Amino acid sequence: MKPYVIIPESEFNVMLEQTKLQLPVIQGRFGKILGTEFISEKAVGKSMLQITQIQKFEKHVMSWKFIFYCPNGKWILNTFNFDDNIRSFFE
Repeated sequence: MKPYVIIPESEFNVMLEQTKLQLPVIQGRFGKILGTEFISEKAVGKSMLQITQIQKFEKHVMSWKFIFYCPNGKWILNTFNFDDNIRSFFE
């Protein structure tokens, strides 16, 4: 992600550390991490792209969505989020 973000490195590092702090709680609930899987790529026009991946655990799965924006020929990561609402994949 780091090569595509436009926020200052210090802010990115804070987000990264916050995510790392959540991992033990997530693993305690969902089990060991088994890997990741690419789910989809959806373009909206020529300037926006959403990539969806899942993170697989022993007992559950989490969704990761990354939204990229290309204002001038260079893709930047505009936003990302992760959650365990997997029902949205089937709607």
